[in-house]
Amino acid sequence: ESKRGRLLATMTPLFAVAVLTYIGRMYTRTRPVVNLRWDDFVMSLAVALTIVHYGLAVYAFNLGAGRHFYYLKPPQLETVGRTLFILNIIWTWCITFVKVSVTLMLYRTRGDKAWRLWLSGFMGFLVVIGIVITALHLGQCKPVRAFWNPLIPGAKCWSNAIAVNVLHGTSAFLLVTDIVLSLLPLTFIVKLQRPRRDKIAIGLLMGLGLVASGTSIVKIIRTPILGTTKDPIWDLPDLAIWAWVELYIGIMAACIPCLKAPFERLLKKTG
Repeated sequence: ESKRGRLLATMTPLFAVAVLTYIGRMYTRTRPVVNLRWDDFVMSLAVALTIVHYGLAVYAFNLGAGRHFYYLKPPQLETVGRTLFILNIIWTWCITFVKVSVTLMLYRTRGDKAWRLWLSGFMGFLVVIGIVITALHLGQCKPVRAFWNPLIPGAKCWSNAIAVNVLHGTSAFLLVTDIVLSLLPLTFIVKLQRPRRDKIAIGLLMGLGLVASGTSIVKIIRTPILGTTKDPIWDLPDLAIWAWVELYIGIMAACIPCLKAPFERLLKKTG
């Protein structure tokens, strides 16, 4: 029995769409002339890490993630545990760079000093959260390798209760940043000198960020499974998949607004 097929069937289409929207974004920024900005470079870093993350996730599933632990041999359990540990760290920086990219894009929408100062501080806050989450992840077991090999003599790891509380706390911070980035465009869309349909389109597209927030809420609700599971290799992928879906939707939300112009040109050509 394995959850591999179901989970891959969920994440793969979303991953593919996320990468395709990124490719479309970069195409519009390099045709007919190159017009790359800092938000494009940061998004490129986020997508590169996301591709690595997806490859490692598939590798983990092929090794046995999503199966009951008693079907796996000790070396397999260690390798799966190590891979999941690395995936958590990579995901943290994927989602951080996506949010920094969105913040940089919003930074360019207005030129007033207060707006840019506030967003600069917000970007710094995002990076600090990423560093703190990484440090917490690295510090949950001593030595670190006890995360995937708890039988190491003298190893000490957090209790399940502490792990749940920490994940709840960090997830809450990330959820707040999702909501802030999703609602910020509303502060200037109303004042844009653009047709109403353009404003509605931008609002709906940026509203994808709220969908990402929804997946984050589901992740928080399902977090208590950490405190009760006796079979983490089987149970944790169901929790992790929501974080991965949040990442893919976040990339789409950041890239789709950049595709508005080519869609309009296509509609004009097709009459």
